[in-house]
Amino acid sequence: MRIAFAFLFLLSGLNLAAQHDILPFRSLTTEKGLSHGDIFCFYQDHEGFIWIGTTDGLNKFNGIGFTVYKFDISNPHSLSSSNVNAVYEDKRGNLWVGVLNGICRYNRALDNFERIDYPGPQGKKFGHHVQVIFEDSHNNLWIGTDYGIFILDRDTRKFNACFDEPCQKDETAICNEILEDGHENIWIATYGGGLIKYNLNTREFIRYTSRHPDLPLKDDYILSLMIDDRDNIWIGYSSQGIQVINEQNKTLAWYTNNPDDPESLNNNIIFSITPAPGKKILSGTDGGGINVFDPASG
Repeated sequence: MRIAFAFLFLLSGLNLAAQHDILPFRSLTTEKGLSHGDIFCFYQDHEGFIWIGTTDGLNKFNGIGFTVYKFDISNPHSLSSSNVNAVYEDKRGNLWVGVLNGICRYNRALDNFERIDYPGPQGKKFGHHVQVIFEDSHNNLWIGTDYGIFILDRDTRKFNACFDEPCQKDETAICNEILEDGHENIWIATYGGGLIKYNLNTREFIRYTSRHPDLPLKDDYILSLMIDDRDNIWIGYSSQGIQVINEQNKTLAWYTNNPDDPESLNNNIIFSITPAPGKKILSGTDGGGINVFDPASG
């Protein structure tokens, strides 16, 4: 979700530091070739193409027009589903597409897709709803789904259980975001399971919830996550606004809607959080549009 707003500002050429009241957006709609108006994700690959995942097709934007890719029952090299939730390019240059029933790899040479039907931890074909794809600094490719978290071994072509032991669904729940901070900690936002912290070196596993004794979260239902340049963790909730924490188990701030304060968050449902130029923070909300936060102004 974070890339979405970066893409909007890429299109607009916006200098946030110089703008206060007017945000000049440029629209790309179905009238201009986009396959569907419900957009789940964006990604810009190393060749400069913008990939846009929608509820009905994957769109490749070259700056002028769109190429649309969809599931085709008669073509085994098409996407396995037209419902595209995640797009990610790894360090090897592979472009991965997370869909409703699994994951696909884009073949640039043939302009088609390989459906990744490698076995999962129980030996069954992997077919979960993929929502997040992320490669860490140790070159692990994390796959966050609606039924837990996995690591894709691209060499042995297997999906492995995350961490050291098989993940239980009540621990990993629905995965909405996976990020890494500057200390090789993996942070995983789940919907119903709180926030998971996993260190790649020590393999220490910590799950923060609303009942954690040292760092209680405001809610266990997390929709979005961001790590700023100070390694502070910004948590976007399904109903509790934004909580900012640090690695020392401290809550630095909690931002919510205050009907009496026009400069507060205008909505407590936070779908996405992303950095912007000028050290500003953007948050995408449910029905409230985009909130622009300037930490320098408090």
